[in-house]
Amino acid sequence: MLVLTADQVAWAIVAACRETKDDPIDCISGVVKGGLGKHTLRGRHYAMHALLEVFPDLPRAVAARLVGAPGNPMAYYYNSFHNVSKIQNGRRYARWWDEDAFQRVVSAVRAAPAHVGEKAEQAPAPRPFISERQAAAYRMLEAAAANTAKLQEL
Repeated sequence: MLVLTADQVAWAIVAACRETKDDPIDCISGVVKGGLGKHTLRGRHYAMHALLEVFPDLPRAVAARLVGAPGNPMAYYYNSFHNVSKIQNGRRYARWWDEDAFQRVVSAVRAAPAHVGEKAEQAPAPRPFISERQAAAYRMLEAAAANTAKLQEL
């Protein structure tokens, strides 16, 4: 049985936000509307479904909470699941869903360190253009992982 770590959740969120160009800070802080007038943060959906793919025993409500789902976590999960899994006219109901992007997020979660202080097997390729706010979020996540490793040593 696999055990979920904070690093794996962070990698899921950051990888998903790279795919959708969402802000990871907005994603985990429960912001309802994304930037540029988007109605939802699609990265949150990719991250939640990737965590559930890699960790099938993870409770759905927990997965929704971990990615910053606003409101009722189970309602968020069911709404997301319905939109992503429903096929209409030969396409997914959520027309923005990209299966290749989803597989890249799943690969990033699987490549994330499973234990504190462990090096990643293969990091996802960084995108060349990220906002300063996203860069600050990545630095914050890296600092949190380093602090966790230091605490484990004590």
